[in-house]
Amino acid sequence: FPRFINAFPTINHLASAPLDKVLKEWQGMGYNRRALYVRQCAQKIVTAFDGCIPSDVALLKTLPGIGPYTAGAVSCFAFNTRSVFLDTNIRKFFIHYFFASAPDNNKKISDAEILPIAERLFYTKNSRVWNYALMDYGALVLSRKPELLPRVKSYHKQSPFLGSNRFFRSQIVQYLLKHKQATVNELQQTSPRDISPILASLQKEGLIQEIKPAVFAFRQVFP
Repeated sequence: FPRFINAFPTINHLASAPLDKVLKEWQGMGYNRRALYVRQCAQKIVTAFDGCIPSDVALLKTLPGIGPYTAGAVSCFAFNTRSVFLDTNIRKFFIHYFFASAPDNNKKISDAEILPIAERLFYTKNSRVWNYALMDYGALVLSRKPELLPRVKSYHKQSPFLGSNRFFRSQIVQYLLKHKQATVNELQQTSPRDISPILASLQKEGLIQEIKPAVFAFRQVFP
């Protein structure tokens, strides 16, 4: 993260950076798709918000790749606004204290059931500290209660990374970072399975483009 911030010290630096440079500095921080979204967010912030990150949750949700949780978290932690949002650990807190005695312990609890309680309970004097506390409580104190997560309606256990499509997507990105461009046959060497669906997915998301028949490179068009 410090290396990424040093490479792109301002929103304008990130917005104007080539995608391959952004992806290179992003390595080690998670899914490559998120690096694409971060760059697209920077571009929209420059063009639509004069280079200033908005504090309003509704405006934040207009940025690429930003959903209710991320919008609420950015608004709260960056600007200390009154933002009610749910993440895995916050959901665990509310299920533990408000749904423990439900008649059916196998019932899946939806966000629509949790949010009204979170709204009523919200500590308005310091939004940032309150949400930090809920997240830490869920992560640390409730870590000994693995039975809570399966009760979350939106919970899905992720499949192993090694050997998955996510793994081979990352292998293709790594190959292109090293070679700049590659043919389908060259990229196929990164995977024992047919990569056509993976290439189609990467193109649809805007990470790569076909620069000539059967030759791919990172997409560089702005925005």
